[in-house]
Amino acid sequence: PTTIYGYSLPSEPLPDTTISSDEFYLKYFNDPNTIVTELYTLGVADTIKTNAIMDYRKMGGFLHVSFHPIRNLEIIAGGRYDHLDLPGKAVHRPALVYPIISVEVLSLNFSAGRYFQPPFNHYLNSVRGAPSKLKNYYADQAVIGLEYFLTADTRLTLEVFKKEYDDMVTFEMLEGSDGRDSLNIYNTINGGSGRSNGIELFIQKKYSKNWYGSLAWSHSIAEGVDPRSDKYYPWIYDYGDVVNVIGGYKVRYTDYDWYRQFRENVWAKSFSWLPFMPSDEFEISFKFRFMGGRPYTPKTYDHRVRDWYVESSQPWNTARYEPYLRLDLMLQQRFYFKRVNMVVFWDFLNVFNTDNPWEYIYLADGKKEMYWQYKTMPIGGMILEF
Repeated sequence: PTTIYGYSLPSEPLPDTTISSDEFYLKYFNDPNTIVTELYTLGVADTIKTNAIMDYRKMGGFLHVSFHPIRNLEIIAGGRYDHLDLPGKAVHRPALVYPIISVEVLSLNFSAGRYFQPPFNHYLNSVRGAPSKLKNYYADQAVIGLEYFLTADTRLTLEVFKKEYDDMVTFEMLEGSDGRDSLNIYNTINGGSGRSNGIELFIQKKYSKNWYGSLAWSHSIAEGVDPRSDKYYPWIYDYGDVVNVIGGYKVRYTDYDWYRQFRENVWAKSFSWLPFMPSDEFEISFKFRFMGGRPYTPKTYDHRVRDWYVESSQPWNTARYEPYLRLDLMLQQRFYFKRVNMVVFWDFLNVFNTDNPWEYIYLADGKKEMYWQYKTMPIGGMILEF
């Protein structure tokens, strides 16, 4: 706390004693006549200023070998080596095994390996702690899947994966923080670990007979280890279910006799820019996206110092935002001329004007507001191709 505030109403003097949170919320919080007075300052909050320029060399290489012990079995083995001289450590990625069993329309595959990753640049280019002491973190991963051609132009892929993470870069944990936040943002360490597992389905139809599309669905669980209790908690990107559906229809009206006569009509030329008017090549497509609610950790407001905080013993990411739901629609018209092509497009984002939350904004007066993502947004434009 850096500043002490006093609360009073016009009909009463400024109190000279500490009030409880219950009294604050019942008497002062929702009263527009509440007077907030800054009594005195205890100190100035510390700040972090980073003005560093990284100068390092990064090198790497990879090698993989594939062979067929039998006709329908392919085995791929390989490894990768990366070197980043800033931490003074190299990243060794040992050989991973990737066998593939395939027949005419079906393939089965399995892969496993340990994958290393150097710390991100914003951790290395920092004055927080000792960046040169940070190690490369890694993940042990195993994936099994199949690939099947439903038709000549439609492919189905199904995969199941499992990952274990360790030595992840996190903030240092504080001991005895008097109920306040338990993370030391002034020091980063290799103290994080976690796991994720799930299933992914992908169906893709290539463009044929005027149609194309794809369906992608994944269900996963992504959890980190809480170092305070050694129990798992949901990571912020633990969305659960994610669905993406893309589809489109494309037709070349120039292949039809009626259109070649139609385009010479003066009315057709005058209104050809309208979204649903025929064109030399016309395409309509859509994209649908669904994501489960993103986890977050609720904050508590301290009315005495007018600040938001997270209890040091409070479990992380116990609440979730509402799911994300959005449908986009796009219309595209292409016109061919002798020396130039013209493309006119109409893009309608979030057609149903769905309220999609991003995150809460915590205000200094103790209230919180939702920061929403884009609502319906129509976009139009023209592209000239020479």
